[in-house]
Amino acid sequence: MEDISLLISGFERTMQKHGALVERLAVEGQKPKFLLVSCMDSRCAPETLLNLELGTAFSHRPMGGFVHAYKEGSELDAKLTFSLLKGVKNIVLIGHTQCGAVAGLSKDVDDPHIKPWLKVANPAKQAALEKVGDADLDTLCREIERQVVILGLKNLLTYPEVSEAVESGALKLHGLFYDMHNKALLRLNTDSRTFEQLAPNENNVKYA
Repeated sequence: MEDISLLISGFERTMQKHGALVERLAVEGQKPKFLLVSCMDSRCAPETLLNLELGTAFSHRPMGGFVHAYKEGSELDAKLTFSLLKGVKNIVLIGHTQCGAVAGLSKDVDDPHIKPWLKVANPAKQAALEKVGDADLDTLCREIERQVVILGLKNLLTYPEVSEAVESGALKLHGLFYDMHNKALLRLNTDSRTFEQLAPNENNVKYA
């Protein structure tokens, strides 16, 4: 019961701090601006990292933050459709360092429950191998983590509802990357396929 008590006390603090917002959302409903796609990693909860209020974002948090290509009727397909129906204007895919799913992919983990899902990111692994090789496992993992974001944005465009909304200008796709050790947030430049540091913004670092 001690562990669940953390949830209860946390809920009480949230209601004390945001009670008025909760009441307003209950009456007015939700009009989120974002759909955040990120990893299930407990260190990378996007609403917490980005300091978002309740009602601001939908979320989709598969292992590794992997985005599979179009599958009609899949959970992601349903979430994308519902998000657009609710007026979401931005889909934000967020990768991160020290990703356990990427580590498993890089080592060819053979767990029958996990391996089929990791295969979704095989193209990201191949792109990373072509870029950095496999001599240094840590370097390979860091590159796969970035390639996962690039692949995810590409796969999102295979969903008809997404590609149509992007083409019409009703929807924008964004690729972000959370560098945990450096406490930095980066954005994918889709033209150069490089990541540029947004925060802390004084560094203005570019990651190839």
